[in-house]
This record gives sequence, structure tokens and C-alpha cells, in this order.
Amino acid sequence: AGRRDCCRYRSRKVRSTVRYRSKATQPSLLTAPRRTPARYGLPVNDEFDILVRCAEPDDLGIMEEIYIQSFYEFQPKCSIEQYLLSPRTWALIAFVRIKGGNIPAGYVLARNAAGEAEILRIGVAPTFRKRGVGSALLTKMEGIAHIRGARSIFLEVGIYNQNARALYSKAGYQVLGQRPNYYKKATGKRVTALVLHKNVEK
Repeated sequence: AGRRDCCRYRSRKVRSTVRYRSKATQPSLLTAPRRTPARYGLPVNDEFDILVRCAEPDDLGIMEEIYIQSFYEFQPKCSIEQYLLSPRTWALIAFVRIKGGNIPAGYVLARNAAGEAEILRIGVAPTFRKRGVGSALLTKMEGIAHIRGARSIFLEVGIYNQNARALYSKAGYQVLGQRPNYYKKATGKRVTALVLHKNVEK
């Protein structure tokens, strides 16, 4: 009782583990200085804060830039807006806190329907990959999806996307099948997708 499906959390990565605690007393992320990840050149240390919250309309530009870096689509902003037209679709955004500033690091788009949830898109800025951002987004997304009634989560991932597959495997996702020629790369080449599944019913 009393749980919110989009409350704010603070996570700290220490020795490759991610731990969450309530962030209700922390200042709003929107009041902190922002820099786009493509233009932020500082390296990420082994220990830092990852802040994950529900995306807001003002975050669309940030998500657009990370989307471009992740998927290379011609009109990424339009694509994100189209996803969010459905009332069942929602988004989370992650920030990395460095030197007092919250730097946009990643996002996830998800959809709930009929006791299931689907990860539509998840993207992490290149600067912050393999730093725990993807894991933090997945953990928060799974919790919200479960609160909204999901007993399982599905997604598709490119068969040659080894980094993403490693992330999902570590999080407990299992392969259900394949979708041949599912993705189209910038070169025009078609790529098979794997269908992954995870049970989140507790």
C-alpha cells in the first residue's frame, strides 16, 4: 500500500552493484544544470549517482538526442511522440550526477497491456554505456510495470547486438524465439531480432 508507480529513486553504483533508495527529499532534477551527453567530455568514475524518474514533456529533446545516437532514425522526435500517443505507453529517463550537474544518460519507453509489458525502446548515451545506466533503467521499469499489472515483460533485440543481449541476460531475460528481418539498419540491411521474456510476477 502507498506505493507509487512513478516515484523518484536514487541509485549509487558501488563495486558494480546498484542499490535504490527513496529520493523524495532530493531537489528536482529539472532545476539542476543539464548538458547533452554528446557534448559532455568528462569520463565517468567507478562511483557515481544514477537518478531515474518518469519522463516529462520537457525531456523530449533529451530523449531525441539519445535516440539518434542509439537508433539513427531520420525523425526520432516524431517516433518518440508517436509511441507516447498511447495512454498505455510511458517513459523513464536516467541522469548521471557529476560535479553537481545531472547529465542525461538514457531512457526507456514501455507499454502495459493485458497483464504484460513491452519494452519498446531503451537507449543509453555512448558516454555512459557499461556504467550501470541500462541496469538502473531496467530495474525501475520492471518495478513500475509490475505495479501497473504486468506479470511478464517482453522485448525484441537485434541478434548481433551483443552488448544489449548481455544486459538483458544479466537481468534475467530469456530467449523465446526470433523475428527474421525485423530491424532495418542505416545501410538498408535487414537484421533478425530475438524475442526475450522475463517473469516479474511476485
